[in-house]
Amino acid sequence: MRDVGRGNGKVKVRPVGSWHMPDVDEKLTFEVLKKLQQRLYRAEEIICGFEVELVAVREHQISVLKDLYRIYDLLGRQHTRLADGRALPNASHHLGDEAEGAGMPNT
Repeated sequence: MRDVGRGNGKVKVRPVGSWHMPDVDEKLTFEVLKKLQQRLYRAEEIICGFEVELVAVREHQISVLKDLYRIYDLLGRQHTRLADGRALPNASHHLGDEAEGAGMPNT
């Protein structure tokens, strides 16, 4: 091992492969791990918040899709009624005198 100057004191380093790793005591390792654990805990809290928001967005998306399916169903039924001529059973009555001139049958 050799001493390497670092700041106001010296740190002992030992060769590991092609680079040197400083000797650290258990207290410093514990402090670093403690701070890392705190950061991970905060990250987990943030992720949980995003998960809650994502579930809300998914539920809203499902609700919108259901509404769209209902709208398409209503439009399809109206289209069928118009195609079958059932939408306006008494067209001349609803349109007045305009229907006679437009060639619509009087019923």
